Amino acid sequence: IRTEVTKKIIMNLIADKSFNNKDLSEKKETFETLSKWKDQDVFEFLIKIINKRAFFNRSRVFENKACAAYTLGLIGNKDALPILQKLSDSKNRILREFSSMAIKRLEYG
Repeated sequence: IRTEVTKKIIMNLIADKSFNNKDLSEKKETFETLSKWKDQDVFEFLIKIINKRAFFNRSRVFENKACAAYTLGLIGNKDALPILQKLSDSKNRILREFSSMAIKRLEYG
């Protein structure tokens, strides 16, 4: 499962606009699969998702951001801590919870 081709397929799946319409649990599982690759490509991809702005369908975009934050915690790259700490103050409950879980995992796990 940990081939470059598989990684690209998963990243393309997440980047597709139709991914926003999936339910939160399915999104989370897809992002968890992406955490198998602990490389710079995945790290940058997740940061890009977190920094994405949206005018429409904001709740769905926040779910993607939350899953990306959660996955950063699974990857274990402590460079993500400043970004995750900003997200932990979010007004969005899911984003706040997932980023807090990621911070705990990076700091103590």
